[in-house]
Amino acid sequence: MLLGLLMLAYLYVWEPKMNQLQNLRDVKVPYSEQTLAWVTQALERAKTQPVDEVEEIIEGPLLTVIEQTAEQAGVRTSIRRIQPNQSRAVKIWMEEVSFDSWLRWLDMLRQQNVFVDRVSIASSSPGLVTIRVTLARR
Repeated sequence: MLLGLLMLAYLYVWEPKMNQLQNLRDVKVPYSEQTLAWVTQALERAKTQPVDEVEEIIEGPLLTVIEQTAEQAGVRTSIRRIQPNQSRAVKIWMEEVSFDSWLRWLDMLRQQNVFVDRVSIASSSPGLVTIRVTLARR
């Protein structure tokens, strides 16, 4: 009787959980490693590629700087929402944006004394990411 209960517990509880865990290892870990490798390569490419210099310092509100540089960098169409903060910061939601283009845009913003306060990046498809970022002027 006890042996039968142990066999049932093994077949219906332990073995399915172990199979599920193995499936996660087989799928999730390689995908995460691929994503990390892709982000690392993109970051290295962005570091070595020359960045178009911003022609001039853009005067005016932070929103103006963000809008103009986003347009210059070609990421404006990926911006889904912009929300000004009371603390002189701006939250931006972007979808399906090229990671390389986003990095170039960040460099343009850096030249305008605008920096990342917080960021969340998720891979959405090969070469494209979904980003939630808070930018602030220093």
